[in-house]
Amino acid sequence: MTDRTEDDLRLVRESLQRRIDFDDLQHELVGRDVGKAARFLSAEHSRSPEARRKKLQKEAADRRLVELLTDPTYRALYERLGNRLADAETKTDQVIERYDIAIRTIHRDIAEMEARAGRGLNGQPVFRYRDGRVVDPDNDPLAPEIAAGIEWPENAPTAEAYFAAKDRRSSLIAERDEWLIYRTDTLGTIRDRYDNHDDPMSKEDMRDALDRIDEERPELSSLAAHSPGSSPAVTADVSALSLPMKLN
Repeated sequence: MTDRTEDDLRLVRESLQRRIDFDDLQHELVGRDVGKAARFLSAEHSRSPEARRKKLQKEAADRRLVELLTDPTYRALYERLGNRLADAETKTDQVIERYDIAIRTIHRDIAEMEARAGRGLNGQPVFRYRDGRVVDPDNDPLAPEIAAGIEWPENAPTAEAYFAAKDRRSSLIAERDEWLIYRTDTLGTIRDRYDNHDDPMSKEDMRDALDRIDEERPELSSLAAHSPGSSPAVTADVSALSLPMKLN
């Protein structure tokens, strides 16, 4: 590596600190502990041998990262991954929230259907298909003599509507869980690796991470960035995902 001036290193350190501060803000906005409290412990804490050891380790790790960031190619990859990762985390959190809203809504719809349903001998809700079959909430048929004695409210939901709603809820939960897995297993793993300054990512590590973000959820690239706190339930480009089609 060629000699670097103190001004070069100072500029890189300032850029790195801005990146750390930005990442801390994103974590705090979603309620993650960023460990800031530990940075303001009393002097008694900082004078302990263990604290000094950790401080020296951190300073050495920061120096190592600063040196790596003086390589323009490395720095470009580092900033690109940091931006892409933060963007993917924000969008994924919004999509998950949208699914949660939809699941809560359809859960209420199902409960309302059960309240309007006919009642079996034990008071459980029962439903009637258009062909006359009567079933319980598990879709098990009732005996004909029991079904014949049921009084049906005028606004009782059909069995077709009830089980379609339950199937839709199951589908939404399964899809939401896939996004949760992507959020924790893919983005969470990359975030932990990216934030680990004790063992900075190599250029190849960062390229692989960028590929994983884009390849595992390519639909994210079509969504515009949103400001923190914006509601995904009313965001037009988030609604471009498959989710709304599941709710029709």
